[in-house]
Amino acid sequence: MRPKRVEDPIKQLQSLLTDRSKVLERISGIHAMLDSMKSPASSAASIESSPNTPSVAPAPTAEPYDRLSHMLRDMQSQIENQVRPLAQQAIDFEVQRLRERAAIDQQDLRGCLEQIDRCVSACIQRAREYQREHAELSLSNGRLTALGALPVPLPECASDITEIIDSRLQWLRVQQKI
Repeated sequence: MRPKRVEDPIKQLQSLLTDRSKVLERISGIHAMLDSMKSPASSAASIESSPNTPSVAPAPTAEPYDRLSHMLRDMQSQIENQVRPLAQQAIDFEVQRLRERAAIDQQDLRGCLEQIDRCVSACIQRAREYQREHAELSLSNGRLTALGALPVPLPECASDITEIIDSRLQWLRVQQKI
């Protein structure tokens, strides 16, 4: 036994809306025709104005008009009852799709934050290496001075790692790299 094929609710809704617009056009045409039949005063005035015109059948009574009007309202109601569940199905489908997309996007964001955390940890490790090497260079400069040589100029080194990172970020801003 083959599984029942589920058609895309959005396509079903589109086809019903297309058919519905045709049906609504027909309903509007029937309404217009009924309205013209219901107003006997306008047809009576045209009969009196031209005496040579053959007699026109009298306007239909209100009962057939009411029945047709009732049938039209029933048709409209049936169309709306068919479209409403499909519209709700399409909305539910879109909500589910958006939720799935949001879950994927959230997972991607978490991955980005994890990568940032790894980069920041690596940056902190490099800043500690920088501090250690700066301290070794300072010791070497002290030995050079003790031996009577001129010390090598050293860049400044902040004692706090956040100051080192802040100064590098500032330097990157000046270089217009961030």
